[in-house]
Amino acid sequence: MPHLMLMKKLILVLLSVSIFTLINPIQVDAQNWDASVDFMLGAPQGGFKQNVDALGYGIDLLATYQLPYSYVAMGLDIGFLTYGTSRRTEPFSPDIPEVRVQGRTNNNIARTVTSSMRLTSQEQIF
Repeated sequence: MPHLMLMKKLILVLLSVSIFTLINPIQVDAQNWDASVDFMLGAPQGGFKQNVDALGYGIDLLATYQLPYSYVAMGLDIGFLTYGTSRRTEPFSPDIPEVRVQGRTNNNIARTVTSSMRLTSQEQIF
């Protein structure tokens, strides 16, 4: 039964991604600046996969600056994925099992700011 729920989520995510990619990603060009917002999809791997059975989804933000009279663009990139939330009820203390508390785990991954450099083409450099 859990595999059926995972399959339904996978189909829903893939359908959402397909529709989202039909629409151009949000992109801004202003002279030497370029910025974009993209949709991300992630699958848990390794030890993380043992604890999380959901696909992750999130956004990626990128901003680059085209160096004047150059084929080089430099920028910053940051992303965030969420894999859902799990809840559980557990005893507050082993000595007092009657007192129970609600525990919650948020399964998120933040990709820290990374620098990027790429080679680009321009119609007229000089």
